[in-house]
Amino acid sequence: MDVMNAHHIAERTRLLSHEAYAALIDVDGSLVDQARSAIEAAIGRDGGTTGQRLWRLILCRSWSEIRTRMLEDSPEGRLLRSNSPFSTLIGIRDPDERTKLWRQAKRDLSDPTMLTSS
Repeated sequence: MDVMNAHHIAERTRLLSHEAYAALIDVDGSLVDQARSAIEAAIGRDGGTTGQRLWRLILCRSWSEIRTRMLEDSPEGRLLRSNSPFSTLIGIRDPDERTKLWRQAKRDLSDPTMLTSS
């Protein structure tokens, strides 16, 4: 990445958030069922976004596959994270925690070795 900007930091922050969500879902698999319900409700209301329709397809798979897809560094992974039902269900509610994640994302993007270890 040549230039770090707010968009890149936000994408990295979403990835870090989803790593935290995945750790919680590892412990409480019912969150996947709740995400399925939330996605179905959103799609039922207004047809949903492209990302929500993609989530609908992915949430039918095993948790390990869902986990892999939502954390992958790809355009699809970024689309999933930007439309994630887990952001609403779990979320990072504490403003201090959100600030810490934003700062971590900036540090990670400043140090290319951090990006390969995540």
